[in-house]
Amino acid sequence: MCEENHELLMVLLVYKSTLESEVMEYLADATIRYFTKWQQVQGQGSSSNPHMDNHVWPGTNHVLAVMCEKPEKEIIFKIVKTIREKVPGQGIKAFSLPVLDHT
Repeated sequence: MCEENHELLMVLLVYKSTLESEVMEYLADATIRYFTKWQQVQGQGSSSNPHMDNHVWPGTNHVLAVMCEKPEKEIIFKIVKTIREKVPGQGIKAFSLPVLDHT
């Protein structure tokens, strides 16, 4: 996947748990198979209601961490854009961070 001298990135994909099947389908179609997933994550973003898994703020998020290079990052960001257009207001974001070291 990643060769020496190529910039490694960590993409964090945060999305409403109800989008799970769509997110996983898009990632599979893009052959992005390697990730770490956290389920039932609580949080509050700037453009959606809180997801605190209680009667006042129901629901949770999921988070995927994908270590990749820039081409895969671009694919993931396109997936986010596609899902936002398909189901607006449902809550999905991606963030990329440089990977400075790993073992």
